[in-house]
Order: sequence, then structure tokens, then C-alpha cells
Amino acid sequence: MLTPASTLNSAILALAPSDDKGAAITAFVAVIAEYMNQVQGGSDGTVGILTVSQSAMYNVFITQAPVADSSWINTFAEAWYQGVAQGTITPGTVTNSAWSGGSTTDTETQSTGMAVIANLATAQALLTSELAAATYGNNPALPFATAVRDATLACTFTCIGLDSSSNPQSVQISAE
Repeated sequence: MLTPASTLNSAILALAPSDDKGAAITAFVAVIAEYMNQVQGGSDGTVGILTVSQSAMYNVFITQAPVADSSWINTFAEAWYQGVAQGTITPGTVTNSAWSGGSTTDTETQSTGMAVIANLATAQALLTSELAAATYGNNPALPFATAVRDATLACTFTCIGLDSSSNPQSVQISAE
């Protein structure tokens, strides 16, 4: 289960200012990834199903110039999407009693976010929509953190285990 958005909010506010764009992006991406990497696949899952691709997020951010308007929202949403899509999925983090072919864990789940997260584009659209609430005048870190949390929790993972005949069986599990 993801910690409250206030946890991410505090981590963002604790980031040290930097004149080095690359270092600032690296630190920011690490905070976002560390938070998102705590997601689990459903109530029977354990933390660690997703490891966000920090390099994919970084590569989107590094090409963008600072902006004073809300155009940053699309850049952030694309970076988030790429980080999740190119992220690593760790099989063995979800259990399902229907999988009884030697294990009740998702031993056959594919290893990339794009292959496993069935509704990634929908979660990105939610993120884009909710980021509009993150404006300069309203403690932008908390609405921002809330949007990241909500989008992460909106992800649905397609996890695959083996049934009693050792046949692959999939189940879609919402993040928690």
C-alpha cells in the first residue's frame, strides 16, 4: 500500500535547490521513483511489483526548458508514463489462491510495465487531469503528490500464475 501523498509531499519539499539541471532532475526523479516503487499489486501483493525506470523519466525531463505556464503538466505526465512503461515488473510479488500449479505467486508475469499495466494510458490521463490542481499559489507539492499517488494507484497489473495443470492464468489486480 502506498503511503499517503503527504509522504511524497514532504520528500519533494526536502529536495535541496540546485543550479545544476541534471543533478536537480536526478534528485527529483529519484524521489518520485522511490515513492512509486512502494506500490503493491492488490491486497495480496507485496511491495516491489514495480521499479520505475528513472532513466526513462530523466530522458523526458532533460530535454525540456523551464516554463512559467501549465505546459509542464504534459511533460511530467509523459515522463511518468515513460518511467512506468519502461519500468521493471517483479514477478513473485502477487499471490492468488487460484494459482496452484506449484505456487500461488505470479511466477509467469512479464517483466516490463508496458506489458503488465493494462490501463497505463488511463492512469496517465488521470495524472494529467489532477495535475491541473498543482498551481504556484496552493502549496503545489501536495496537489502534485496527490496526483502522482492517485495515478499510481489507478494502475491495474495483469499478473500471471500457473493453475493446477501448470497452465498460465492471468488476473488483473489494481494497485494498492
